[in-house]
Amino acid sequence: MMQNVIGSFKKLIKRATLGAVSGLLLLGIVASLGWAASAATKNEPVQLSLWTIWDGDRVPLMQRVLDEFMAEYPWIKVDHIVLSSSERYDKFLISTAGGAPPDVMMLGREEIPAVADKGMVLPLDEYMRRDGIGKDMFFPAEIETAVWKGTTYILPHATGSAANNLLYYNKELFRNSGLDDAKSPKTWTDLWNTAKRLNRYDEDGTLTQLGVEVNALANRRFFAWAYSNGGSYATEDGRKLLFNSEKNIETLEWMVDFTNELNRGVDELTRFNRVYRNAFFTERKAMEISGAFRLFQIMSSNPNMDLGVGLLPHNEGYESHGVTEGGWGYVIPRNAAHPEESWLLVKWLTTSEVGARWFMFVQGRPSPVRRYSLDRSYFTSNPHWPTIIQAMETSVPLPRIPIEDRLKQVESKFLTPAFSGTMTPRQVLDEYQRYAQALLEEYYAQ
Repeated sequence: MMQNVIGSFKKLIKRATLGAVSGLLLLGIVASLGWAASAATKNEPVQLSLWTIWDGDRVPLMQRVLDEFMAEYPWIKVDHIVLSSSERYDKFLISTAGGAPPDVMMLGREEIPAVADKGMVLPLDEYMRRDGIGKDMFFPAEIETAVWKGTTYILPHATGSAANNLLYYNKELFRNSGLDDAKSPKTWTDLWNTAKRLNRYDEDGTLTQLGVEVNALANRRFFAWAYSNGGSYATEDGRKLLFNSEKNIETLEWMVDFTNELNRGVDELTRFNRVYRNAFFTERKAMEISGAFRLFQIMSSNPNMDLGVGLLPHNEGYESHGVTEGGWGYVIPRNAAHPEESWLLVKWLTTSEVGARWFMFVQGRPSPVRRYSLDRSYFTSNPHWPTIIQAMETSVPLPRIPIEDRLKQVESKFLTPAFSGTMTPRQVLDEYQRYAQALLEEYYAQ
């Protein structure tokens, strides 16, 4: 089954690379979604610049999306500039401050509060109302992270939900350990007991097969674990952070115990990951916690793996949750030379059949647009799709705060001492709370 899935994706990518433009969009659909140019748009030649990070194999995919856009709006030409992740945000800030921004910019939704408060991006609500783009067309966790202080500044493209609450597992390794390969662990206790049976050691007591690594150092994974234990992030108004709540401390204590008692500590895990690189792909690691984006990578790297997919395990008495802080989307920068045409491009990338559905489908990723992700073709081509949709539906948006992008850069630095044993989980979260709250108050004071 996995070979069939990956084969279909590769065929679609090859077709895109060859420049096949299939004309996915029917004129009736185009008109119903308001993609036709508004009366305010002048049909004079316009050149737009689009800045994204869609590099590598995604370049031809994006080119197909843009080719179809330019066929629909022949007076508009789009120059697609691919930036590295490291330079993208700084280049946007510099170009916008200098009055020469791109016409459409790819930003993380967690970056919106700061740039919106500086007036660097245009509100989109009037465009949306005019062209019938309702917020209900998107998954709630996706569109809620596009809004700051009641105003929509960005439309989502790649999903931010289902980014940290999927458990991938190797069914063959489950069977080899006498486990039921039809079920993934549901609770923290299940996960502990399952991982214990899957861990393998050599005669020196060194790990040679790992059940699962429970870490908190990527994609806000700590808060996904915390929310699956009744934890918290901030008050609803986003003015007071709650990082050191008792439930959060309890969560981090459990994660540290799992790492030290079951997996023999950070040093042993570091050694294991160094010796067995990409251990899940090479079937040395039985389970991996990640997001929907990981599915295509797994299937590409090891199409023969007998793969199972479940939700992030939760503590007893609670439910599984992922957390969403953002995800990619597109904005119209302040001082964009052609805002009407820029809006047409933003709308095309985020709501059209080719931009919002096909571009994600060929990567095996869900779309923020509900009806595209719920399309039957996803379910027939991917046996894991119901679980991915469930992960999206159970992801909750974190309360919006204007320093989110800065916290992402330092979170692992604050949490690491708990796993290394140099600080207790309570001390770690107390320190993180003090730092982040001071940063938040400084922001509002300015």
